Amino acid sequence: ESKFTINCEGYLEYNGSPNFYACLAEPSIGYNIYATPPDQQQCASYPPKEIQLKASGCYEACEQQNQCPGYLEGEWQFPHLIIPISKSEPDYAPGTSYDGKVTSDVSSIFNFDIPESYEGQTCRLVFDFPEQSQLQTSSYTLSGSGMVDFSLLKMAATLETSYSNAPGVETDLGMYTLSPGHSYTIWTGECQAGQAVAFEMSTNSNTDLWWFQDYNICPIGLYVLASN
Repeated sequence: ESKFTINCEGYLEYNGSPNFYACLAEPSIGYNIYATPPDQQQCASYPPKEIQLKASGCYEACEQQNQCPGYLEGEWQFPHLIIPISKSEPDYAPGTSYDGKVTSDVSSIFNFDIPESYEGQTCRLVFDFPEQSQLQTSSYTLSGSGMVDFSLLKMAATLETSYSNAPGVETDLGMYTLSPGHSYTIWTGECQAGQAVAFEMSTNSNTDLWWFQDYNICPIGLYVLASN
């Protein structure tokens, strides 16, 4: 479910992202603001300008400077398989990794084994992205726009998965502009109890993102959380 919120620093967020996009509608009218990157035909001037919107009040200030953007509370799942697949090496099956990587060449597939005990619960896919200073046992690198597309796949990946035989996309979950210091809710739905569920992170932009998936305070990466 898409939603707008105001974070503790006063910035308006859409689905956890503080980034919005302004592009000229017509010279005599002014700018339109979009929550997701608009198509070229929607803008008189392209590409759109990435902006942030800050409230003048009506928000609760951050309790502490070093507060994690996301916490793993209650029941949650760590990815049990992370498969980085490459367009330039379509038949290479790299096997599992401890890292997530997203570039114009490499996308990453994440398998989550959903316990049978999650039957009837609601699952939420989140991407937690702390600042480097908040990490104790992990790290990341990020360059480019930060734009990443998330997808729910038709089936789980295996150790034999490569770019050429990767599962197809069941549902495109949308494009997000990732930036450190934020937590993003990517998908919410009924837990597929007793099944392996796979999600993919990819990009066609100049994003170059790498991180060591780690749940130590602060957690970084992709997780599934369950709630009643």
